[in-house]
Amino acid sequence: MTMEAFACAVYTMVICCLGWILVSALFAHKMGDLRDRVAGNNKAKMSVISVAGGMGAYGYQCFNRGIVLAGPDAQTMTVILVLVLCLPWQSMVKEKRGMG
Repeated sequence: MTMEAFACAVYTMVICCLGWILVSALFAHKMGDLRDRVAGNNKAKMSVISVAGGMGAYGYQCFNRGIVLAGPDAQTMTVILVLVLCLPWQSMVKEKRGMG
């Protein structure tokens, strides 16, 4: 990699993260209220929502590159894949904790 390519990559990363920094700065104080509305005091429910959200965001960005057969409807395939993966995980967590 040349220094010019490296400089372009660093510049792009800096510019692209500015939106996330602005969103975090503007809405961080409201995240606790949102968490309480969505999950209440149920830590298990919050962990499932967090994992599903993280997997969904990752899948949205990477799924169409990972599985070429998905075609133009990669977002729908991502939702289906995350649903298929999260349901067994949620059952395993319930069994492990003795909740189900």
